[in-house]
Amino acid sequence: MSESISQQPTIATGLSGEVILHLSGPDGSQFLQGQTTADFVKAQPMTMVGGAFCDLKGRVLADFLALVIDPEIILLRTQHSLTTPLLEHLRKYLMFSKADLTISEYQVAALIGKENHERLGIDTAVLLPDEAAVVSNDVGGGFVLRRQPDQERPMSEWWLQQPKLDLGTDSRAWYGAAIARGEARIVSETMGRYLPQDLNYDLSGWVNFKKGCYTGQEVIARLHWRGKPKRRLYQARCATHMNPAPGTKLVDRDAKTLGSVVNSVAMSGESLLAIELVADGFERGLYLEGSDDCVTAL
Repeated sequence: MSESISQQPTIATGLSGEVILHLSGPDGSQFLQGQTTADFVKAQPMTMVGGAFCDLKGRVLADFLALVIDPEIILLRTQHSLTTPLLEHLRKYLMFSKADLTISEYQVAALIGKENHERLGIDTAVLLPDEAAVVSNDVGGGFVLRRQPDQERPMSEWWLQQPKLDLGTDSRAWYGAAIARGEARIVSETMGRYLPQDLNYDLSGWVNFKKGCYTGQEVIARLHWRGKPKRRLYQARCATHMNPAPGTKLVDRDAKTLGSVVNSVAMSGESLLAIELVADGFERGLYLEGSDDCVTAL
């Protein structure tokens, strides 16, 4: 792990790049069952489910972390930049379901450190299955949080009314920690570009290969059962003062494309990267396209 990530102080910051979508209606779970890589039929109330929306070619349109309030009310956290195209894509399927998908009023923040949990009244939390909890505080209403086992690792918070906690706006440490943990997020520049296997979603449990059909399932399942992914997700670093944009090509010394940048965060004079790459990409020498900036394994 990058030293700049592993030695981060406690952090409480807003995540303005995230949005919470609100799915409601009697067909809510069934709609997601047919449109995502995750299994929502077996999801119990107040549990978290990670997965992806894909197109007919099996390419990921958006990743999400869902909170199943009950079968008819489900919240989905995803990237704010994907909201409009994702809703447009799903609208043609929603026409045949008794379900409604809208942008909620929830805000999203990131916390690192026990102090911040305590300041949010973590001691009043009612623990629920799968390390989820519902917390209420003295500002009224409540918010939902995702706990990590040791509470020292990052978690994200969703709430309807802002609790009494001073939040910063620099989210680099949060996203850098996510990259170092091996997470990959789809943004507008990479929407519809990668297969779930390119991002290790199959390895992280975000693809259920035993559920029924869903959009893109045929392509994704065929690769899983009959093929082998040509590219996988890796963590890397690059000593550059120009943070590469998602989708930037990664090439070898002969300018042959070996992969691309999925996510990047500029920290302490370098960029921390989540990249999708062929198996021998690092050994062949890896560079940002159009530059002499070398990319090395984290």
